[in-house]
Amino acid sequence: MSLTLFGPGGVRAVFNRDLTPEVALDLGRAVGITIGGEIALATDARDSARMVRSAMVSGMMAVGADVVDLGMVPTPALQFYVRQHPGVSGGVMVTASHNPQEYNGMKLILGDGTEATTDDEAELASSYSLDGRDADWNGVGGIRTEEGALSDYIDAIVSNVDADAIREAHLTVCVDCVCGAASISTPMLLKRLGVRSITIGCDPIGSPHRESDPTEENLSVLMDLVVASEADLGIAHDGDGGRAVFVDGTGRFLNGA
Repeated sequence: MSLTLFGPGGVRAVFNRDLTPEVALDLGRAVGITIGGEIALATDARDSARMVRSAMVSGMMAVGADVVDLGMVPTPALQFYVRQHPGVSGGVMVTASHNPQEYNGMKLILGDGTEATTDDEAELASSYSLDGRDADWNGVGGIRTEEGALSDYIDAIVSNVDADAIREAHLTVCVDCVCGAASISTPMLLKRLGVRSITIGCDPIGSPHRESDPTEENLSVLMDLVVASEADLGIAHDGDGGRAVFVDGTGRFLNGA
């Protein structure tokens, strides 16, 4: 694989053209070498996520790393999990973030829960080209499933906001999760906070109703819905739930993070 596929924000490539099973396997090996120890892994809802995940898990285990499978959760939930578990060396998010649906890739998460720096990604790229790195038959890694990562993440958010004030405001919020990783978490969070939600694309089916990038041009349906439903605001995510943008009560697009 060309090292130009390693760039800011991880790896992004067209699935089954540039990001083949063989490439994903070697990416898993590179992650296992770069991070080592126990590595948390999560995916977004893209149709290709299971294949990429399976190949990367095999690669990580082949070089002796252990995998904690969090399933489909937003990138911030993976970051929170890694940060809260000192025994976990880092994490991998199988996602192409806001890129079109034919893409997939990965983000590398460091042990403190932050996304990898350019230097860290350069180390990953160097590890990708190494040969003879697989462990002996009795030194391969293991895998376990962790089912509580999403609920722990939502609990943490609720505990860090004025939940009573939010409930007392009796808010109505329109939510567009682009059929991605936030399709479960954001409606669940709003329910916990007593917010009435009107949802678009909150079924994580892997085939979104709009382009994943939550730009103003892609959110006309959400903006119209906020006005028509007289909601207090709208929230839109990208495919991995790592980005949120907002629409005010008049339907006006507001730049997000």
